[in-house]
Amino acid sequence: MTWTYDLTTWTDPVPVPRLKPGDTVLLHFNGTVEQDLRRVLDAAAAAGLKPAPLRDYIGG
Repeated sequence: MTWTYDLTTWTDPVPVPRLKPGDTVLLHFNGTVEQDLRRVLDAAAAAGLKPAPLRDYIGG
């Protein structure tokens, strides 16, 4: 499994990704996880996408 976006590589100012169906975003549980999650959810909403947990799409 690889990801399309890793928020730890985003710079300041943080660019907003143009998400498309099938993109995978890696989040890290650090001091900015809440802000990072909000950015990802906002980007998904702007693209008309509904986020889903990865476990729904991989075996295990």
